[in-house]
Parts: sequence; structure tokens; C-alpha cells
Amino acid sequence: MDHQDAFSESVRQHFAYLVDEMGFALVEDRYLDTSSSCLVAFLSNMRYVKLIWELKDTCFYFGVYRVMKDGKPAPYADYSSDHFYIFGLALFYEPQLDMKYLTSMDSYQFDAHILDGKIKLNAELLYKHGKEILDGRSWFDWQTNEVLFDSPSS
Repeated sequence: MDHQDAFSESVRQHFAYLVDEMGFALVEDRYLDTSSSCLVAFLSNMRYVKLIWELKDTCFYFGVYRVMKDGKPAPYADYSSDHFYIFGLALFYEPQLDMKYLTSMDSYQFDAHILDGKIKLNAELLYKHGKEILDGRSWFDWQTNEVLFDSPSS
């Protein structure tokens, strides 16, 4: 099993609640040659969950984005208040968590079981701490490190 297949299978399994319970649709599942990254993304009317494993830098970029009024995910921008990473929300609620475990996976010493465990933990933490965010009732502002009632973006 290659990196993308293992990543995709694990993400689809552990983030299935997005589709099964929360009205998201799977909108991307592919390998990005240009950045040597595995990508799986889900979209709802309110949120976009974009899960990337960059193989070269061995990092997970598991982000949650607001969906704009035009139905498209907010564009990525450094220091934007329209997205955050799952590890940031998790650390807000559980500061004792091992951030390196949540955010990195060595693609050179690939172990599908370890990858699955890391994806599972990220999925569980988003479900545990982000259900109101995923359904559009609240938002995590990583810059101020607080959970707020959401105000839709334009």
C-alpha cells in the first residue's frame, strides 16, 4: 500500500462522521505531485476540512476553513482568521497533548499502523472539541486562542 492509499483509507475511516453525521461531502482525494503531498478534503455548507500530509517535510496540515457566502472555502492566507489547524484547537482544550505526535509523520520510515493512529487521534479530537465549529455555531480563532460564536464570512 502506498502513502496516498494508506492516508486516504485512514482519513475516510476516521473522519467518516463528517459525511455520516454532519452533512459533509468528500470533495478531494488525491496525491499532489507538485508538493509531494497526500490530500483528502471534505466540504459542507459551513466548513471545509482539508487534510494534507506533506511527505517531504513529514508534516500534517489538518485544517478547518470557513466556507464563504459564494460556497467556496476561504482561501489560505498566513495569519487568516478564516482557518485553523486541528492541533491548535486540540491544544486549546488539552494543552498536555504531544503536538509533534499530532502534526508529524515520517514518510521515510513509513508505518501504516502509526499513520492510522495519528489520523485517528486527530479525528477524535476534532469530533470531541469541534462539533459546534463543524456545524457553524462557533469558531476557533487561533490568533486570540479562543472559541467564539461564529459570524459568517463574506
